[in-house]
Amino acid sequence: MPAGELRGPFPGYKKLLEPLIAAGLVGVEERLRALDPFAAETIEPSLPQAPTADQAAALATLRGDLEAGKFAASLLHGVTGSGKTEVYLQLIADARARGAERSCWCRRSH
Repeated sequence: MPAGELRGPFPGYKKLLEPLIAAGLVGVEERLRALDPFAAETIEPSLPQAPTADQAAALATLRGDLEAGKFAASLLHGVTGSGKTEVYLQLIADARARGAERSCWCRRSH
């Protein structure tokens, strides 16, 4: 059992475990915990979805700002499943293809 699970019901769990460990009734071992549950999975790249009319309009506006190299704050509004993420993914792909991983939207003045 992970020690963290004992923390809630038994705030002083370390003191409670000491005599059990000394008597050999409880063993303690350290394990590395995987922080990324998907680290071992391979995710194959996929082709972009064909944009809907609304997505195409949003992409045209945002691509224009990207190509002009100007800062533009934009809000994509839509219900869950309407395709906002697809617009972001396609725009990111465009920026990366242009060699602009740190595009004008990420630039900070110092």
